[in-house]
Amino acid sequence: MKETIEKIAMDFSKGLLSDMGAGAFMQMVELNKLEINTGICRSHDYIDSNITMLEAMEANGYPFEIESPEDKDKYFTLSNNAWNLAKKQNFYISDLLK
Repeated sequence: MKETIEKIAMDFSKGLLSDMGAGAFMQMVELNKLEINTGICRSHDYIDSNITMLEAMEANGYPFEIESPEDKDKYFTLSNNAWNLAKKQNFYISDLLK
């Protein structure tokens, strides 16, 4: 599961860079470093990053077709863990902007 979370987090970060462009992506990473509320992600200041996460989840075999409350919990736990890892890793900016 850890590898899956890491893969989704990286794909999410790549998607943000693609959707936002390098300049906005760099600004967003810096704003997230300054944000004191851990529940806020500054990517929403630029795009609907929920769509970007949806695409990363689908690319990794997790379509947004939730049939049961248990599946819903698993889906959102996975996406939240991946999102939090991406934020913790500064959206892999040093890897993505070489």
